[in-house]
Amino acid sequence: VFRDLFGGAFFYPQVDLEVSYDISEEDEVPVFHGNLIEPSQTSRVPNVHYEVDGDSLWTLLMTAPDSHLQDNNAEYLHWLVANIPGNDISKGEQLCDYLQVFPVKGTGFHRYVFILFKQEQQIDFRDDRLSPNTCSLKERTFNTFNFYERHQDHMTPAGFCFFQSEHDESVRDVFWNKLDMKEPSFEFVFPVPYHPIQKKFPHKKPFNLYLDRYRDIKDINEEVLQEKLKTVHPFKPSTDPKYPLYRLQLENRGLPSWLKKKRRNATHKVMQWED
Repeated sequence: VFRDLFGGAFFYPQVDLEVSYDISEEDEVPVFHGNLIEPSQTSRVPNVHYEVDGDSLWTLLMTAPDSHLQDNNAEYLHWLVANIPGNDISKGEQLCDYLQVFPVKGTGFHRYVFILFKQEQQIDFRDDRLSPNTCSLKERTFNTFNFYERHQDHMTPAGFCFFQSEHDESVRDVFWNKLDMKEPSFEFVFPVPYHPIQKKFPHKKPFNLYLDRYRDIKDINEEVLQEKLKTVHPFKPSTDPKYPLYRLQLENRGLPSWLKKKRRNATHKVMQWED
């Protein structure tokens, strides 16, 4: 967290920052240091508490260092309240309204960090103020290091906590109804497996298995599915034979060795028949 937000610099938290989300009238989910919270549980503004003198001034920041869709070095600002008298968040200056987290599908766990800054004096945050209730990701693009660099003469980080979150169905609602955009989705593209140049006469290799290595996996899956559909009835439950291996031995009599091995793999549900 320190590396990605402060360029490798770090600080020792001096204030115990307590953050939690209400998930019902009686239950809440606390934020510690990396615990998992579902996006659907972050729809409400979190509860924030810390013990300080009432005449001191503070700034509370919530940022997402892993969520930016276009720039890996940028963040999305989820919440920013400044010039907070003591621990009364409601009386602070709302620079950026709260926005629920939205980790994109296929991108794993995202970190969401709360940082509490102690101000030495009243600070003019005119240039940091966003439009009220803005949902523009361009406007919410943020950099904690630059923000602190601008105001480091008048404030110091004093407390922090963070949680992690992974995509759930509530993220789609955020993209469609709040951000007014289609929900992006990512998936890992596996590299094409390496196969040596195909030989016209491969020696000591079962020809069907050898040729399957150079076929499109979609064609192989389609062939397996067609074989499966020949053995099932649309209105009757499928039943496996009582002694499949014994039956296989009887049916394999007189068949060539390559076909025996293919039928054996299908019975044992290995290779392309695994699923």
